[in-house]
Amino acid sequence: MIVVNELPVPPVLVEAVNNGHWAPPADKRLMSAVFGEDPDYPAFYSLKAMVEQTEGLFNLDLDILTWYLGDVDGVDRPGVISTDRTVLIGDLGLERPFALDYSESIPSPGVVFFAENGRWRQVAPDVASLLVLLKIS
Repeated sequence: MIVVNELPVPPVLVEAVNNGHWAPPADKRLMSAVFGEDPDYPAFYSLKAMVEQTEGLFNLDLDILTWYLGDVDGVDRPGVISTDRTVLIGDLGLERPFALDYSESIPSPGVVFFAENGRWRQVAPDVASLLVLLKIS
């Protein structure tokens, strides 16, 4: 089992990373449809980068970290993330990460994206669904 931020990375994601399939799809329209925003320079993190990026984010100064934690507006759900229930797994470009959100389920975390409006938005109920939506096999 691979653990990041004391949370188990879903085996389906570990497998996708290890077999080289965890990469931005060639058709960027798929990403736009899933995330609701166009990607700039998308990156899908290696397991090592997931550790580094997650630790890096949560070690930021409190004033910057507070911005990354998001905000609740009643529209975008969940709106916010918790440092002890999140693992960054990629980004759509500068300051546009997406992550595993373990706030509702440890074995099957949802996938959330830090949208341009400064709120976290769920884009898939789990990693397996994200892989299907992005046509990553």
